[in-house]
Amino acid sequence: MARPAQPRRAAERAENANGTRHRILDAARELFANHGYAGTSVRMIARHCGISDPAIHYHFRSKSEIYQALLVEPDYDTTPPAGGADRQAVAAFMEQRFWWWAQDAGFIRLLLREQLLGRPEPIRYLVESERRYLAELTEVARSAFGEGASTVADLSWHLLAGALWDVVLAYGADAPDIIRQDYFRVRIRRLIEIALDAGERYGP
Repeated sequence: MARPAQPRRAAERAENANGTRHRILDAARELFANHGYAGTSVRMIARHCGISDPAIHYHFRSKSEIYQALLVEPDYDTTPPAGGADRQAVAAFMEQRFWWWAQDAGFIRLLLREQLLGRPEPIRYLVESERRYLAELTEVARSAFGEGASTVADLSWHLLAGALWDVVLAYGADAPDIIRQDYFRVRIRRLIEIALDAGERYGP
């Protein structure tokens, strides 16, 4: 009679362990953003989670491993539109990608702090993120903008990333409040339109 309970208990333990891991990463993301990598200790992360230091080390061997676990490839909710995307579809795709990043301003702060200090991992993450964005958006925009697709991708990356970095650097922990303002949304739409207009001048 005890056997049926064993898989259930194992599943519960795995679920609890996964939940703890997520709590650790959420706490680390916040603390790294507020205090930087050097200013955050494993003990601080443990206290923020309400768990012991050994519990942290059960999931991660070091602070560096926690940081690396945060630098994962984005898991977007939507896939790029199939071939034949028009200007409106390209704009919607760009806006969706931007707001996916903007909803986690704390993560942007985490990246920017360490990039400005020259830490290699977030710099590599930035370079790879830009490469993926340019390749993906150029492909999406090709049917609507032809040779101008690469212009759309390149200009939109610099305009949109610049707008996001600017608000995060200027407002710090208050950036999410600014990002939610209607005027900021209007600004982002205008930047997207500028990139699309430039693409039309150079294509199809």
